[in-house]
Amino acid sequence: MLKPLKIHAKNFLPFVHFDKEQSIFKIEGKSIPEDSAEFYSGVFEWLNLYKEQPNNETILVLKLDYYNSSSAREIANIIKLFDELYQKGHNIKIQWMYNPDDEVMKENGEDFSILFSVPIDIIDYIE
Repeated sequence: MLKPLKIHAKNFLPFVHFDKEQSIFKIEGKSIPEDSAEFYSGVFEWLNLYKEQPNNETILVLKLDYYNSSSAREIANIIKLFDELYQKGHNIKIQWMYNPDDEVMKENGEDFSILFSVPIDIIDYIE
């Protein structure tokens, strides 16, 4: 059984919660670590195990306030992993959540939806 992955947000690191049993797949907050590859390595380790036996339905929620260019690469690679599952016939959806006052984050989500075939819903939220 795949144990849940939970990384609490701190300083400039996002909150990450992946739980196969509860069908929770979420990254939120700011993602500006000094070493994005190092920070996201545990996330990819978990996701590579998950993709061996994914749930019947997977909804990845990306609710990022801001991320730097190195995090953008890692986020793109996460979306790519889910896109590969989608192309193999798995029921995968991505929800790109953005604050309606943040046009840049909306456009970033739209850009990802053009680059990948997995459905990416662009959803505004108000906190």
